[in-house]
Amino acid sequence: MDTDTYIIRHCKKCKHRQRYDYPKREVAFGLHDDDPFLCSKCNYDSSDYGEVHCNKLDDDILSEWIINPDVYLLEQDEELFLADINYLDLLLKYLDDKKALPAKKIILLEALCVIVYDIIKDDKDKEHLNRLKDELLKRKQLLHDFKDSIMAYLTDVVYPFLGLK
Repeated sequence: MDTDTYIIRHCKKCKHRQRYDYPKREVAFGLHDDDPFLCSKCNYDSSDYGEVHCNKLDDDILSEWIINPDVYLLEQDEELFLADINYLDLLLKYLDDKKALPAKKIILLEALCVIVYDIIKDDKDKEHLNRLKDELLKRKQLLHDFKDSIMAYLTDVVYPFLGLK
């Protein structure tokens, strides 16, 4: 088991913090949420959700995520979780994967658009902007096909930046 993937849960009664080690897949896909809790300090059986510690995303996780409609990296806002410039090569790799489900392609496109949006709005990390623009323009057809599925706040900023309508 990967010892860098774990959850720390907080006892609701005594606030004791308790660590639970999990395989990275279970942590990445939230498959631990229904596990029972028993505080090792006071034996109380209820906890507040704690801190999730997971290694960075990798091929193992994303290769399953793109083809499996039943797994989620987060129940909502997956695109915000994925919108990390450090994941750029992985995002592009799986966006181009023919096995990727359309719904997952939309999330990947949104994540790339969030990265561009954040760079434009925050006026930072400009060195990545040209590469992002080039990579997105290579996928112009996907951007066109999924435009109505991408959040408007993103298309309102990113599409004009790319010269798209």
